[in-house]
Amino acid sequence: MSTIATAWAWGLDIKASDKIIFLALADQSDDNGESLFMANETIAKRCHCTIRKVQSTLKKYNGKHLKLLSEAGEKYKTREWKLLIDGGESRSPLTNEVHPSGESGSPYKESYNKDSYNNKDSYNKDSYNKDSSIDDFSAEVKRKAITMVEREGKFKREFIHGVNQDLKSYCTTREMAVVESWNELALKLKLATIIKFSGKRKKILKARIDEYGLEGWEKVLFKIEKSNFLTGVNSREWKATFDWVLQPDVFLKIYEGSYDDKRDSNEGRATKRRKAILSAVSNELDDPRTAAR
Repeated sequence: MSTIATAWAWGLDIKASDKIIFLALADQSDDNGESLFMANETIAKRCHCTIRKVQSTLKKYNGKHLKLLSEAGEKYKTREWKLLIDGGESRSPLTNEVHPSGESGSPYKESYNKDSYNNKDSYNKDSYNKDSSIDDFSAEVKRKAITMVEREGKFKREFIHGVNQDLKSYCTTREMAVVESWNELALKLKLATIIKFSGKRKKILKARIDEYGLEGWEKVLFKIEKSNFLTGVNSREWKATFDWVLQPDVFLKIYEGSYDDKRDSNEGRATKRRKAILSAVSNELDDPRTAAR
């Protein structure tokens, strides 16, 4: 996984449904957008879309934002791709500037002179202030990291907004109300967001809405937000997903409060054991027969 490639993919000015495919590719590439070997079937599975959608997207942007280096063989369906990070229009996550196609140099990497790095006399070790340079470098890295996180959060919100707009033509008004509410909650709690809708998922969602109404969904989403277990505070760091919540039995349990936090949920076993021992000792001291001894 490359942070540089992922940031470049987030900055592409393309449709949300196309961008998720580039994010899947960036997740497998190196900082130069290379060493990228993926089959169309694998991309489709990761993006929860059809193989035809993957094929049309890759064909549309081939030569603009990515390049096909080798076709699939007879035995293996894997293709080799290269993301055109050094070329192709993209917005920098740090400056939000547009880098047009054909511009040399990646907007996400510092340019350098290779000869100056090979020249041993390019700097004087005695005049090199190590401590101050390291402090300045650390402060700059921290500042850029914070800016990157803020930009990434903004890109994610814009991406989900684009997804919501794409789904409006496929979902009813009540279904979109649930989708938008879930995605808003997912961004807040870092849950898996809704990006694609299948016929099966739409059918199950309609059944839950017909059964509980939008008021029921509002109650369930509120309970998910307040539940430690459903938001990752558990031994496996597992978090609730949309498809899991859609299951009839699961939805009913959340609705009835089966996953609500208990009052003593934050108390460990050792704390409960100590309280039990102290309570037993206190009862024994209060016993008249113990006092008579």
